[in-house]
Amino acid sequence: MKSMRFSIRFENYLFLLLVLFISISFAQNQFIINFGTLPTGNCTYNSQCTSNLCVDGQCVSCTADSNCSSNYCVNGVCTLCSSDSDCSRTTNFCLNGVCTACLSDLVCSTGLCLNGVCTTCSNDDQCSSTGYPCISGKCQPCKSDDQCSIGICQAGGKCKSCTEIGCPNNWNCNADTGKCSCRSNGQACNSGSECCTGTCKAGVCATCVINEECPTDKVCSNGFCVSPQEIKQGLPSIPTGGGEKSSSQSYQQAVTIQREVERKAAAPFIYSIFGVSKTKIQASATCIKGALCSSSADCCGAECVNSVCLCSKGACITSGECCTGYCENGVCRDPPQMSLFISEALNKPITSQFACTGLIEECNPTETQCISICNGLTGLLALVSIGFGFFVWREFKHPVPGLIGAFAPVLIGLITYPFVGIIVGIIMIGLLFAKQ
Repeated sequence: MKSMRFSIRFENYLFLLLVLFISISFAQNQFIINFGTLPTGNCTYNSQCTSNLCVDGQCVSCTADSNCSSNYCVNGVCTLCSSDSDCSRTTNFCLNGVCTACLSDLVCSTGLCLNGVCTTCSNDDQCSSTGYPCISGKCQPCKSDDQCSIGICQAGGKCKSCTEIGCPNNWNCNADTGKCSCRSNGQACNSGSECCTGTCKAGVCATCVINEECPTDKVCSNGFCVSPQEIKQGLPSIPTGGGEKSSSQSYQQAVTIQREVERKAAAPFIYSIFGVSKTKIQASATCIKGALCSSSADCCGAECVNSVCLCSKGACITSGECCTGYCENGVCRDPPQMSLFISEALNKPITSQFACTGLIEECNPTETQCISICNGLTGLLALVSIGFGFFVWREFKHPVPGLIGAFAPVLIGLITYPFVGIIVGIIMIGLLFAKQ
């Protein structure tokens, strides 16, 4: 009996050992399968791939950026990044081929690093660490005061409040906006530079000094443009209300004001021959280069930097004040787009000064005498044409070549500019004279 029990126990132990051996063998095979043997190629299970990733029957190295040490997965392959845009799904910052977290605003192309991610800004407050304003989603240097939600654009492109840097010409400083504003009509002043209109009369900011600065239906009374009816009715000529006021409206209106200043001719005989200008249009002191401003609206669209208009788009005294083009009769004109004088002549009436087309005349505002030779150029072109025609007629001893020669400088002047025809005509006369 005892031997039978021992036999049964031995067989049971033998069976258990066999089961254990088979289990271990299976586990070993399963262990190998889990590690996989297919880096790439066809697969059915994740366990068949070295990456343990089987997608659509193919072994891939990644399915997400987090699967890669470079944090950049492209079409199932871990790839090194080459630009910040490659890291748009993660940190927006690429460093040495790896999409990694940013540590400061300086390393981000947008100028803003938040929680390790380079991101775009939505307001200036987010760019406070740089001192730059938020422009088009980036913390970047300002170019005009308009780009600063608070403060004034300074050298270096940083916005600073007027409470820090103060205001020029005793302007008012708004602590909430950090911007300077000129004094509105009716407010006390010491000089015209403090006023939005540029005029200070009897210690009060005013609109005008003389009647010519007002519309034709109004006159200047106590520094303000009023109608005769208002004067008869005894209405107040000085606007009430005081308070802080933006300068943009006053500047927009004031830019249309121009004065005609008498200029003495250098010599009477020169004026009679060459048409010396006796008058000079002088623009008002607002909305021109160097005028005080709080925004580009005060500069009629030109840039306002450091509370000063960089250039003028409307009124001017000299060409150097214009943003583009040149100054003509107190107004900035665009430069001619076409080089053909005849095409310009069709767009405006031909006068005695047509020979000045293509030339930019400029008179310094400090000058007391201003000479113009436009009319003289017109006469000179005619003399050069006649003179060249005479020399050609004399050379060939026939009137036909002479007539052709006479029209040559005029034709050249029409194709290009009159003064070019004059120069060419003088050169040709000199050559013929030297030959004879």
